[in-house]
Order: sequence, then structure tokens, then C-alpha cells
Amino acid sequence: GVAAAASHEITFAIDNFTVNTSMKETATSNDESNGSDPRSGEIEGVHMLSPAISLQVTEPSFLNDSSLGSVYQDQMGKYFEVEINDEQAAGASSMAMGHEHMNEIEALYSMGKLLYELLSHIDVSRVDILAGLKIYRGNENEDSRINKRVNDICEEPPRKKRVVQGFPDKDQAAKKETVQERYPPQYTPLYDFGVPSSLSSLVQNLLECGLEADDQPSDAYDSLLTLSSDLHQLLLEPSRFLFIAHESSIRKCTPASNEKMRLEFRKEKLYGRDKEISQIQESFCRVSSGQNEAFFIGGFSGAGKSRLVESLRAQVDVAGGYVVVHKFDQISKERSLLEVVWAFNDLCLIIKDKHSMQDLGIISSSLMEAFRSDVSVLVRLLPNVSLILPQLKKPAAYDYNHGDQMNVQSVGFVLQRFMRVVSSKEKPVMLFLDDLHWNNDCSALALIEGVLSDQEGSCLFFVGSYRNNEIQPGHAIYGFMDNLNSLGVPHTKLTLFGIDVNDLTTMISDAMRTFPRLCEPLAAIVFKKTEGNPLFLLEFLRSLIDRELVKYSFQGRRWTWDEEAIKSTDITDNVLFLLTDKMTRLPESSQSTLKLISCFGTKIHNSAILHLSDVHQYSAIRDGLEHVIQDGFMIKVGNYFKFVHDKVREAASLMIEEKKEYHKKLGQSLLSVCKGRELGEGILPIVDLINQGLRLTEESIVIAQLNLDAGKKCFEQSDYATANAYLKNALSLLPNDHWESEYNLALEIHYLSAKSAHSCGNGENARETVRLILKEACCIEDKVDAYFLLVNIYQAREESEKAYMTCIEVLNGLGEKLPEYCDGNDITDIVANTRSNLESKLKEGLVPMGKNESRSSSTLKCYSILSIVSFFVKPEVVPFINCRVIELTLRDGLTKYSAIGIIQFVGMICQSDLVKDIRWACKTGKFAISLLNQFDSSDTARAFFIYYGFVALYTDPIQSCDAFLKNGYEIGISN
Repeated sequence: GVAAAASHEITFAIDNFTVNTSMKETATSNDESNGSDPRSGEIEGVHMLSPAISLQVTEPSFLNDSSLGSVYQDQMGKYFEVEINDEQAAGASSMAMGHEHMNEIEALYSMGKLLYELLSHIDVSRVDILAGLKIYRGNENEDSRINKRVNDICEEPPRKKRVVQGFPDKDQAAKKETVQERYPPQYTPLYDFGVPSSLSSLVQNLLECGLEADDQPSDAYDSLLTLSSDLHQLLLEPSRFLFIAHESSIRKCTPASNEKMRLEFRKEKLYGRDKEISQIQESFCRVSSGQNEAFFIGGFSGAGKSRLVESLRAQVDVAGGYVVVHKFDQISKERSLLEVVWAFNDLCLIIKDKHSMQDLGIISSSLMEAFRSDVSVLVRLLPNVSLILPQLKKPAAYDYNHGDQMNVQSVGFVLQRFMRVVSSKEKPVMLFLDDLHWNNDCSALALIEGVLSDQEGSCLFFVGSYRNNEIQPGHAIYGFMDNLNSLGVPHTKLTLFGIDVNDLTTMISDAMRTFPRLCEPLAAIVFKKTEGNPLFLLEFLRSLIDRELVKYSFQGRRWTWDEEAIKSTDITDNVLFLLTDKMTRLPESSQSTLKLISCFGTKIHNSAILHLSDVHQYSAIRDGLEHVIQDGFMIKVGNYFKFVHDKVREAASLMIEEKKEYHKKLGQSLLSVCKGRELGEGILPIVDLINQGLRLTEESIVIAQLNLDAGKKCFEQSDYATANAYLKNALSLLPNDHWESEYNLALEIHYLSAKSAHSCGNGENARETVRLILKEACCIEDKVDAYFLLVNIYQAREESEKAYMTCIEVLNGLGEKLPEYCDGNDITDIVANTRSNLESKLKEGLVPMGKNESRSSSTLKCYSILSIVSFFVKPEVVPFINCRVIELTLRDGLTKYSAIGIIQFVGMICQSDLVKDIRWACKTGKFAISLLNQFDSSDTARAFFIYYGFVALYTDPIQSCDAFLKNGYEIGISN
């Protein structure tokens, strides 16, 4: 009843306590009309009457959590937390010692009765609840296993055997017998009344404290401290323990159904990695403040490296950044540089999807400003850039025979310029390259190194993961770290090990929605079997469920397990055993799908799926993919289907018994549907499989053509090492008489093979292949590209005399005669006549050269190359060469070599005394510069250097010339 009342405070007396509450007047009279108490208030304190202890009561702030939703908040009601200071605790402790009759076990049992009566509305004074509890425990499902404490596994000291002191004397024991005679035994678990199973279990464990010592299970509480820990779990994690979020799963997986209950692991939570999460977050914070940084994560397979990086995604999103993830695998390790370029290509898609059209317009303008006439080089390297450059006209198809080649330094510089535009403090980029141990190509890592060492505005957080137990000290990744250190790029190296037994206990507790103390025995066994490896322990737990060694008790509404059976389970220390064992129990169609996809690596592009589905044997592959995704082995990300872990792919591959025969049949099937088709993004893995399964067959010409197409694909994105491998394979497939029977195919393969070898630094191999082309080719038109490549080889080796003589040889073959000596007076007359003819033709208008004038185009190209070579070998012939280029242009029409020829001509006029006409030279040179964009010329860098360095400076502001010269330098480095 009410003991006292004041204007602002009400005090209630409850047994040995008084509870003080603050009164809150209602805002309107509507509350009274609705039957509410106008004096409702908040509890402020509690006074214990005997002994006299005063406590301050507060409601924890985290209970006002709107994220739980209004429904959950209504279910929670009011909760309070009481903290007793040291002085009060000491007083309470001494008082407790003076009241020995209030023993702890009896208090636990009494609390159990009180809670049971409150939650069930059963008057426990009129039933024999202990007898009912014993009967209920004896009638639990026969297939349920009662947990047994395993002291030899747990590292904690064994619990002392408890002695129940609830009935210490004969009188009380007699009273107990009287109760048993007067009242019937009755116990109904609280979950039958709608109480959450965790709370029902807590109350039952409290009631079990009243049983005799021999009847008490290990689950029964042994102290108030243990009870306090469980109560805090309920309070702090209501969504896990109080709200039955998995009720639908329970209804679906009934004992009558064939489906098993599955553990619901918290995918958003990373167990045992708090320190590591803090480290990677701190590193990213430094990047988002405006610097580049690298973060390396080593560890065994399944240690959780990818999960650790994924935990940072939300923070990157909040910072407005981009997350690019790319994974290396055993199959793609031969094309590492291409894989890195593809990662940056994926970034373009992310940028496009994340921004509005207005934002994309700003990015597009910035890219056009940064690259100007060189934007075609960017689009060739990163094709997806065209998605954020809608105003850019579709670039011409790459000319594999005549197109310029980008080396690793050029590719790196293009990526630097690209990252300066798309990344910033406001838009940091996190690039995660997973499984770097498969990449031992220094050139691929050099691309990342170039971007990280750039100090002109890019903002990149590079994360690389690798298995440090599978690489040697000389691996490329260690050299990469050393280079970053010498360049002053901040980087962090982290190694992950297995999680400890406490974190494993928490993980299992969360998955089972069971108090941690009850999961400790199981966690100890699992830890001993798996050493805390996250992937291994997850698969081990799932396998225990599949074998029903861990199962859900529908009667007890809890997970149960057979500890002795789990201890005796014989498993290897390799997760592959568990995965393959699980896969072999799948339907045959799912097994076939997993084996098939494993041949393509850790992922397969949708275009490859389209080709496979046209094969009768694999026509049901899409249905199979849906099933393996449902079973948790694969996921779909964009246009790719990916294995959830590379160990899953490895396990699927192990199911293939006769790999050689399997690959042969797969190669034959792919070959049958790929003839004459455009293979798109899936070309490389498809050709890899065909090469792996088929060698010298009657289809060798078709396979050679496919390898040529794959090599061209690599050429497009400047991966010449991989291109060279495909082209070498193509050469090996050609018949012995290929120069007669397959002339055009042989000529193209040999030329691109020499070109890729030269780009890879294998000049001797390139020169031998070129000599073979010059020997076997039928005409000068077929030899000219090989000649030009030979000139480049000589120039790279600084053999300028040989380069000059080779150009003369080509010109002679094309019907051109270069004078050995040029008289000064003759040159003056030739320059004057050429200038007059060009001026007249410009007034009429120059027309492009016809498509059939390949011989004239080759001649102009040779003169263009010769003008550079002769400047160092025989400079007196340079004026004649420049005039001859103009003469051929006026006769046959404009080509992309005409622009640089005109610019060289006007540059000569400005810098010599032959014909001095600065104004006309500047005007004509500006016209020639405009031709560069029209023909997508590769000579832009040279043209900018000559025009803005020796011509435009007479008429244009020096600042403008300086900007164009810088742009020309960037273009030159990029090509």
C-alpha cells in the first residue's frame, strides 16, 4: 500500500523494501478519461528496511534504443540497473556473514520459484514443482543429449560439487515430504506460456538448485554471480535472447519435416578481432584525411582475412568512398597484371552506380580536362571509363598491328592520372586484392606501387591479403613491401591467427541463442579440433549438425549435443575434408555444377555461363547454380558467380576423379559451341580450359585462332606477358606447312608474338621472329609492320645505325629513294616550293587518304620514323624527309602521319634560316594539331613537344605553352 505521499514523490512499501518514485502530472485530462493513473512516475530509489541500505536506481541509457523498434520496446517494458558503492557493498557483505541461514543456493532456488510464478501465473505453493521438474527432465526427447561437463578439455578449474542447503534440518525435510503428499507434482516449461526459451532455461536452471545434489544437472546455477552474468546477457542482448527471431525456422524445421535446424551465425559480427578491426580502421582514417597507405594481412587459409577487410566497408561508405575487391586464384595467376587492371576497370562501374548524372558530369569533365587528347588511351586501358564519359565518341577498335604499345610504366602512369581525378579526401578508394600469394609478378604490383607513391592528389587505401604459410621469402609481395618502405609509403603488416576459446564460446552462444556458460563444453571441444580457425570451426559445427551430433530439441527448445561422440569424431586438420564430405551428400546435379564451375577458378562470368548452357550436357547449369547458391557454396556478385571461399572451390575440384579426362571432355564441349563466336569477357578462362583439355587435334587451327583472340584481348589492356603466352600456344598449334596452308593466320600470330615478346623485354626472341616473318612474307606490304617493329627493337638497343639502314631498306622496297647527300641550296628551294604548295592546298582543303592506299600510308609511317632516327644518325637529310612527307600528303591525302609531318615541317621553318615565316608556321601548325584528334594519332606527345616548344611560343602566351608541354609529357609517359 501507499506509505507516504508528497506533492512530487510517492513511496511504496514492498515487504522489506520501500520504493521511491517521482510523480508526473498528466498533460491533459484525456488520460483520466482513459483510465490511466495521473500519478505515474519513474523509480528513483530503493530503501531496504532491515538491514538499512539505501540504493540509487537508474535506467541505463542504452535501453532507450530506437533501433530495436517500437514493437520490441513495448515488449521490453522497464528495466533497471543498481550499482552499490564499495562502502555499501562492504556493509552488505558483513551483514550477509551475520545471516548464515540466507545461503546462496536457497536464494537461487527461491528466485526461481518467484520468477516461475510471475511468468506462469501458477501458484507454486500449491504444487510440488521439484517433483514435476524431475518428471519433466526424465521425459525429455529420447534423442536429446544432456550436456556433460568435460573437465579434461576445459582449461578452467572444475566446479566444486555443490551441496544443496535449501533444507538444512529435519523439520524442513519433514515439511518437504508433507508438501509432496499434499500437492501433486507439476512443472510446465515457461516457453509453453510464450516465454522466450532463454528465459525459460534460466528459470529452470534456478529451480534445479532445489534438487538433491545427486539429481542436479550441470546446467543448474552455482552462484549468484553466474546468474548475474546471464541476466546481463538478457539485458544487453535482448534481440538475441529475448525476442524469438528464429521462430519461423522452428516452425519450418519441425520433427516431422526432413529439414534440420541450422545455426544462425551473426554475419555482421567479427569475433575475436577487436584489436585488428581497430588497426585497419585507424589506417583508413589516415587515408581519408588525404594520404595513400597500404595494409597487408597475412594468415592461414580461413583465418578471416577477407571478413576483416569487409568489416571496413561501412566506414568507407560513410566516408563517401569506393570499395573495389578483386581476388587472385590459382588459374588466373598467369595473368596477374591483367587482373590488377581489371580491378581499376571495376572501379569505373562502382563510380557510375554510386553517383547521379550531375555528379558523373563533373567527374567526366575532370577526366577530359586531365587526359585531353589522350583520353582514348585511358578508354583502351579501362573500357568501363566510357560509362562515365557519355559525351566521348566510341573509340576506334584497337589496331593490333599498328597500335602503340604501353609498357608497365605507361600503364602505371595512366592509372596515376586516373586516380588523381576519381579519388580524394572526400572520395577515398579502398582497393582490396585478395589472395596475393597467387601473384608473383612484380610488374603487376608495380602498378599499385606507382599509385601509392603518387604525391599529386590521389587517395588510395590498398589492402592486400596473402597466406604467409604458402609463400617463400623471395615472393614478390615482400619486395613490394620493401619498395613501399623505401618510397616512404606508410604501410601496416598484420598476421591473423585463430580465435581463442572465449571468443568461440561467444560465437556459439550467439548462434544457439544460449547462455555462454552452457556452450563452454562444446566450444572447448571444437577449439581443440580446429585450433580456432574460423572457416574450419564453422564447417565443423555444420558437419556436426548434418551428422546429428548437434541438434535442436523441439521439446526443450534448445540446442543439445553429445560431447563424447563429438570428442571421438575423427577428422583431419584440413577443412577440405569437411567441405568435400558435405558436397558428396548433395544431389548429383549440384555436385556436377560445383565441379564444372571449379574449373573456371574462384569465379565465372555470366557470358561463360551462356556458352555452357548451349552444351546439352550442361544445359541445366543455371538451375544448378541456384541450388548451390541456396546451399551456401556460391554467391552472385554483378555479372559473376563466385565461390564463397577459395577452399570451397578447391574442395569442389577435388571431387573430380579423372581430371585429365574431365578437362578434355569439357574442352571439347566448349570448343563445339565457341567456333566463330564472340566470347566476350569469358574468353580467357574458356580458352584456358580448351588449352588444358585439348592439344594437337583436327581442330588445332580453330584452337590456334581462339588463342590469337585471347592474346588480342590481353593486348587491349597491355598485359603483354599473358598475350605472349597465348600467342606462343597458338604458334605451337599451327601445322608444319602453315606458311603455305594458313598464311594470313601464321603472319598475324608471328607478328603479334614478336610484338609481345619485345614488350616483355625479350628482344632476342622478338628479333628472331621478325627475321622469320621477313623471310617468309610474300610482299613488302606484309613485311612492313615487321620492319617497323625491327626498327623499334634496334632503337631500344640503341643501335641507331641499324635502325636507319632498316628504314632505308623499307623505303627502297616501297619505291622511295632517299638521297645520300643534300645540297644546302637545293634544300632551300625544296622547302620554299613545299611551303608554297602546302599553303595553296590548305586553301582548297585537304582530303583524307583513301582506305586502299595502304602502301602510301606505310611510306608516310616509315618517313615519320626515319625523321627521328636520322636526327641522330644523319641530320642533314631531315629537311628532305619533312618535305617529302608534305609532298606525299598533298598527293595522296591526309593520314595520321600527315599531322606530325606538317608540324615537323613548320618547326623546321621557325628554327632554321631556310624559309622564315613565323606567322604562317604558327597558323599551319595549329591546323595540324587539330588533325591529331581527328585521326586519333599516337604522335601527340611528339607533336606537342615540337609545336608548343618551338612554334607556338612566338604567338601564344608562355603559360599556355607550358601547360600543353606538360600535357604532352604526360601523354608521352602514358604511351
